[in-house]
Amino acid sequence: MTDPTLPQKFQQLQQQVSAGDWAAARASLAQLQGTGDAQETLVLELFEVELSVMQREVEPGMGLNRIVGIMRRSPTLPYAKDLYQRVSKLAYSGGKSSLSHSHPPPPPDPESE
Repeated sequence: MTDPTLPQKFQQLQQQVSAGDWAAARASLAQLQGTGDAQETLVLELFEVELSVMQREVEPGMGLNRIVGIMRRSPTLPYAKDLYQRVSKLAYSGGKSSLSHSHPPPPPDPESE
């Protein structure tokens, strides 16, 4: 199943990634490089991160950092939120993440000081 928010030109790439066809996905990614606007370039960066994490070239935590950086540049970017959630679950299930690492501690209570 493909993400309906993705532009049509990325549908095949997403299908290849979802199927775990890494070689075909890398070939499609290379073919799409330099063919779009700034927004589409960011979507391609998301796919690069996803491939790197799924092929275990990059730890999920590092992938999350890259995804957050991309999301800061374009908060409404298609595919970003879904990818962030999937990589976050992967990091958590692999023991590389926890709620204490994902969220800052609450501010100190001024009454207790």
